[in-house]
Amino acid sequence: MSIQSLFLSFLLSLVVTECVELFVAWIIGLRRKSGFFLVFIASVITNPALVLLYTVFLLYIGPSFASIAIYFMEIIVVLIEALIYANAPGMLEPEKDFFYGRGLDLPVAKNVRMGYALLVSLILNVSSYLVGLLF
Repeated sequence: MSIQSLFLSFLLSLVVTECVELFVAWIIGLRRKSGFFLVFIASVITNPALVLLYTVFLLYIGPSFASIAIYFMEIIVVLIEALIYANAPGMLEPEKDFFYGRGLDLPVAKNVRMGYALLVSLILNVSSYLVGLLF
């Protein structure tokens, strides 16, 4: 794999991830610029690292291990992005976003903000992962 093809792979992955996650964020009701910016930054932080680790596993350990490892890496990304969302003051506000205005309640959690951030992260990452399977 050449450096150029690796770079294009990183770029394609990031662009597809950003498009999907921002679109899904809009669909689920995250409409403030600060929320979009947060989703964008979280993906910029986590996506290149995930793609790099997956590529290393694929090239040096093999496709069978990489296929299993990607699920664990995605779980870690969901947790990291949820921490980013939960700790950015004013960026994700459950009371102003999609679940709270539509009569749906979040599962009981010690920290509703963290639970909400985890739910948003899970929805966005599952969406981008499923679209990524097409590429």
